[in-house]
Amino acid sequence: MIRRPPRSTLFPYTTLFRSFRVALSANRPYYQPTQEATVVVDAQYFFGKPVANGKVELQVFGEAAGLFEIAKIEKDLDENGRATFSLNLPEYFAGRPQNQGDATIQFFAKVTDSTGLQYSKQLKRLVTNNPIHIEVIPESPTLTPGVANRIYLYTSYADGRPAETEVVVHGVVENLKTTPLGVAIFELTPESNSLSLTIRATDSEGASGVRTASFNQGRTGTYVLRTNKAVYDGGETMTVQCVGTGVEPIFVDFVKEDQSLVTVMVEMKNGTGQTEFELPPEVFGPIQIVAHRLNQQGLAIHKSRAIFIRQPSQVQIKATMDYQEYRPGETAKVKFTVTDKEGKPVPSALTLAIVDEAVFSVMDQAAGMEKVFFLLENELLQPIYAIYDWSPDWSGEIAIPERSQERRGGKDS
Repeated sequence: MIRRPPRSTLFPYTTLFRSFRVALSANRPYYQPTQEATVVVDAQYFFGKPVANGKVELQVFGEAAGLFEIAKIEKDLDENGRATFSLNLPEYFAGRPQNQGDATIQFFAKVTDSTGLQYSKQLKRLVTNNPIHIEVIPESPTLTPGVANRIYLYTSYADGRPAETEVVVHGVVENLKTTPLGVAIFELTPESNSLSLTIRATDSEGASGVRTASFNQGRTGTYVLRTNKAVYDGGETMTVQCVGTGVEPIFVDFVKEDQSLVTVMVEMKNGTGQTEFELPPEVFGPIQIVAHRLNQQGLAIHKSRAIFIRQPSQVQIKATMDYQEYRPGETAKVKFTVTDKEGKPVPSALTLAIVDEAVFSVMDQAAGMEKVFFLLENELLQPIYAIYDWSPDWSGEIAIPERSQERRGGKDS
């Protein structure tokens, strides 16, 4: 038994099957109250012809406790299957705290062609009084008293694009600019148990945003954990710095995949301590730095920070086979070429391991599946997934290898 899906509450006559598609586009990625919104409806049949002389009904809704209707406009589609709607937005919208006070406006278009077939399309946009959004990220969840704490800022437009802006932190810094990626850093030394900052960001075209951020101080003995970089190369020397009050030493663990690689102790003198750690060449990937310290009351204070280590790439290895496929018992020749970063050959020693790919397929088979394995069904011969190396500064495209269907020349399959 086939059950009919529930009809839309907004468009009760929308059909399940359709022979045309509808596209909605707006003139802005986001809006401010009282701005003019322009919406274009484009309806085209799947066989390439426009829905000429059809009708379209546009409903505009705002969101508060529920949907409330702002406008309802009807128009005829032109010979190209298009219709343009323009309206001025209301002055007041009900924003949401989880969206930093931004509201949502929704456009619903219902298109009816000359045969009576109907189809609807929906489009959402943000409505905001702050076109520039400001994110405030302290280097530690609680500020360390008597220490210059670093505060990171990220400014973006309401649609998520980074914004290059001039920032004013009232009472702290007046001339601060974000990078083209929307990032800026300033330092702040708290003088009270709680602190509130008002931050304003403005771009070159006058769009602005305001954000108020509140911070609390940590308890006695708190500190700040810093590294000289966030991304390292394998074998590089890393500098770890601790800044804070008290004279108690700080113990720092370097953790990789839930296993501690090494633990070092940082002695604190005059509110600061520093140590250097040489990263092993064989260690790469994400590393978590975990610091802990006992204050004068015997309470443990923990801090953590994540870094990334690039895999060593002083040499490049290239392998070339003499043929793409072989018969059982044939001899395969592999040519290895080892070069440096500049492509120049370098002397080296290689270790080679050869594994039958069928071993990986049989590992996931349950007991009693020997017959399936020895018959070598086609499913066992197809790769299921591939894993590629990645690093934060990597850019480019991943080329997915394909199995060759070409046999050796002069040989029968």
